[in-house]
Amino acid sequence: NSAVKLKVLKNNRQSVPAKIIYSGKTYLADIKLKGNLSGHWEHPKQWSLKVKLKNGYSIKGMNEFSLTKHRERAYPSNPMISDFLKIFNIFTPEFHTFLINLNGDDWGIMLAEEQISGLYLEKRNLKDSIVFKPQSQYRTLSKQLNYYNNYIDNKIYHNITFFFDKKFDIYNKKKNLINSKKSNYSNNKVIKKIHDKISNNAPLDSYVDLEKLSDTFAVSL
Repeated sequence: NSAVKLKVLKNNRQSVPAKIIYSGKTYLADIKLKGNLSGHWEHPKQWSLKVKLKNGYSIKGMNEFSLTKHRERAYPSNPMISDFLKIFNIFTPEFHTFLINLNGDDWGIMLAEEQISGLYLEKRNLKDSIVFKPQSQYRTLSKQLNYYNNYIDNKIYHNITFFFDKKFDIYNKKKNLINSKKSNYSNNKVIKKIHDKISNNAPLDSYVDLEKLSDTFAVSL
């Protein structure tokens, strides 16, 4: 309700337990709202959700995925681009369309997009290590509100560069930082060190070998 009123979803979104029934089998999961702007969740149905299956289970080879309206992922562009990039051995997520019924309400068809997880890396024979992401939505709440209000009031279509802050961040940062406090594993120390550099706006090449990164880039559209 707060997000609908503000037109922006703050970062304190919470997970709730869920049961997912697929092909006659029940899966336990955690779900939470997804998407900063109101196109993802302002209507009574087809909210954008992030889904994480429990107990190591997966659906269509995915144990973490998002559910969105097709238009919020520029369908069919993103799945087509994903399939095209696979030709060049660039790692991209899987997409699947499901017919969704939530608590007895018919939500129609929605697009499932695989999220980067341990299973995502395992399926692609990649080492379970740090994954970086471009900060394509690195915006303060005030910037989000200004963007939304300008779009609504003035019908301004902003240049896409507005969304980029020329930063990278650590994927699943919260989980990785929690692990870094609990473990002496060297990888976790590296995560903490990189996070500190990112927080202090250190240059990208001070914590990333850009030449190696360009050779092993995993794309998440």
